[in-house]
Amino acid sequence: MGNDGYTNYLYSASGATLSPTANLLAGAHLIQYKYSTYQYVYKYIGGDSGDVSWSITDGVLTFEGTGATGYYGSATVLPWDNAYSKIVIDSGVTEIGSYVFKTPSNVTEAVISDSVTTIHTNAFSGFTFKDYDGTTIIDPTATYLKNHSFTGTSGILQLMRNGITVLYKFSDGSTASEDVYQSLTVGQPYNISSPTVTGYSPSSTAISGTLEKSSEWYVVTYTPNTYQLTIRYLRDGNSISPDSVSNVVFGQNYSVNSPNISGFTADITTVTGTMDAEGKTISVNYTPLSYNLTIYYKYDNGDTASATRIESVEYLSEYSFDSPVIDGYTASPATVSGTLSSPTAQSRTVYYYPPSYVLTLRCVDPEDNEIANAATYNVYFNKTYNVYPPSVTGYTTTTYNVTGTMDTEGKTVDVTYTPNNYTLTITYTQAATAAVFDTFTQSIAYNSEYHIESPMLPGYAANHPVVEGKMDALGKSINVVYTIKTFSLNVHYKYSDGSEASPTHCENVAYGSSFNVTSPTILGYVPDYNSISGVMGMHDLDYTVVYNNTFKITIVYVYADGSVAAEPYTATVGYGSTFDVSSPTLAGYTPDRSSISGMMGASNLDYKVTYASASSGGNGGGNGTSGSNDGGTTTILVGVIGVIAAISLILTAVMFIRRH
Repeated sequence: MGNDGYTNYLYSASGATLSPTANLLAGAHLIQYKYSTYQYVYKYIGGDSGDVSWSITDGVLTFEGTGATGYYGSATVLPWDNAYSKIVIDSGVTEIGSYVFKTPSNVTEAVISDSVTTIHTNAFSGFTFKDYDGTTIIDPTATYLKNHSFTGTSGILQLMRNGITVLYKFSDGSTASEDVYQSLTVGQPYNISSPTVTGYSPSSTAISGTLEKSSEWYVVTYTPNTYQLTIRYLRDGNSISPDSVSNVVFGQNYSVNSPNISGFTADITTVTGTMDAEGKTISVNYTPLSYNLTIYYKYDNGDTASATRIESVEYLSEYSFDSPVIDGYTASPATVSGTLSSPTAQSRTVYYYPPSYVLTLRCVDPEDNEIANAATYNVYFNKTYNVYPPSVTGYTTTTYNVTGTMDTEGKTVDVTYTPNNYTLTITYTQAATAAVFDTFTQSIAYNSEYHIESPMLPGYAANHPVVEGKMDALGKSINVVYTIKTFSLNVHYKYSDGSEASPTHCENVAYGSSFNVTSPTILGYVPDYNSISGVMGMHDLDYTVVYNNTFKITIVYVYADGSVAAEPYTATVGYGSTFDVSSPTLAGYTPDRSSISGMMGASNLDYKVTYASASSGGNGGGNGTSGSNDGGTTTILVGVIGVIAAISLILTAVMFIRRH
């Protein structure tokens, strides 16, 4: 091995560090290595030994080849060290040299082929070989060891017979059952059931297979089963403490202390025994202890009234003892009873009192009305009393205590209370702004009724028009909130005959808010109001918009200078109706239109007919298509309007048919 500046470390098969000059290093093979920072680590897992080779795989140290192994001294550091648990001397190996095997502590099995002719002294240093019976020691020479297999622990190896041997051991190595041996030849099958050992479970219920070597052996290990130990803690058959449940290995001794339960004693203080193969349930019964109950009998001044009584009572048991009768006195209590609830001695005292009478305090107002339940007190005859009147909610009394002597068979004393005054506060706020616009306060006697009307605020509604109730003992603060009222706005749309022209427009409008409702358009009709607008007051509003379909035609007659030539012509014509009005005849004058005709549209019509002097050469007469420019223009407009009116009339008729 070269050294490139790093440290080289050599290890045996078990990981033990080897000296660079140790025996066998020259013949050993550096089978594997690994690199780590600043060092090379080499580990032996095989190599040469004498004429043969050695290798370690899964804890099996095998020597194979032809000839003798190496020979070593007792101090030689071997590369296979103690990293094996099984030794195999393969066929072909003839000699086993000194100190080849000297670490028996880990070895549990050895197989030596029949080719071995010589086993040198101390070849198996520290090993012990035994015969079939496990007691007779065999000399470690080729005569006795070759062609045999051995098994055991810590280097104490027992000879296995040709065929198959099954050993049945407990986990401590002791015999669990008699070994089973079957004489077989290689290739023969076997199936050996493990015997039943009470309280134990075998590592294998059966050993089966085909004999592959002349001598095979197996160890079936029996481990103890675990069973449940249940200890119940009972009083009169009922649980008094949680069960103790534990798992105990078969054959193991157990010792469980019973819990200490105050006031009780257990019939078994410590549960002991040995676990059997079925588990155990054991009951520990608790019985209550008894404690002294001492009863003293005394007069109310502390003097002894009767002899003290001592009774033994079981813990948690009920007891009842009548108090002795003493003439002229009343025992309190007349019977001493209860349950001994504490696991200790207890005492009770019975007092004897002379007759007692009732002192009654009436709680009344200045008008002698009872304002609360009367307070009562038991006072012994001829005894003084000093009692305090009870508190009465909402009232105050100047009587701080009532004193006297119970010299009769009961007394009644009146205690007068006056009602307290408390403040009623009412605030008035607007909901929209939360602003307080007024406050009302009044001092009112407790339990008195009040009835306060809220002020009017135009256009607003109060959530409490009247604040009323009965005064309590804390005073009252009430907030009256005013919200803006809304009123109904209804706009009806009617024809002139009163029938509905369009659905009524309905909405709610807040007081003081403006509104503007545009009248709907109905072809051929004109509303008397194009819109309804205004500001909502303090009441509902109803409007009616009337739709008319008759329009006015007006014709004025003038001379050329604009002066009146004849009385104007006026007439009312229904929408879509035709009209034809002849111009009046004026001597010496000619009208620019002999007549005005057409069809009424959806608006009023205005015409002008101008008269010219006949001597001026004006063009008179005709069908209205000649005359002044105004007349000509009017004629054309009338014609166009007539066409539009006709179309509108048709559409109106269709809509009328659809509505009806």
